[in-house]
Amino acid sequence: MQVATSPSHSRAIKDGLNTSSSNESLQATKQSGVIPLYLSVVALLVMAGLFTIAGGLTAVIYTDFAQVVLMVLGACFVTVTSENCIN
Repeated sequence: MQVATSPSHSRAIKDGLNTSSSNESLQATKQSGVIPLYLSVVALLVMAGLFTIAGGLTAVIYTDFAQVVLMVLGACFVTVTSENCIN
């Protein structure tokens, strides 16, 4: 099924996408944190590298296990809370 649109309607849609408010919200999204995104990614990479070098693969395995436990507990909490809100 094809929807017929007039040229003025298409132009209005295009003009609506190019408003300054959308540009402002995009800039706010990019600058929402205190630390720039790339700096935080590099910092986390360096920290993970140092952690791995200092503790070896065993330390990484233990932290991965701890993260899995926390994620499963969090998922269970969200599931129970959601079920309680629905019922």
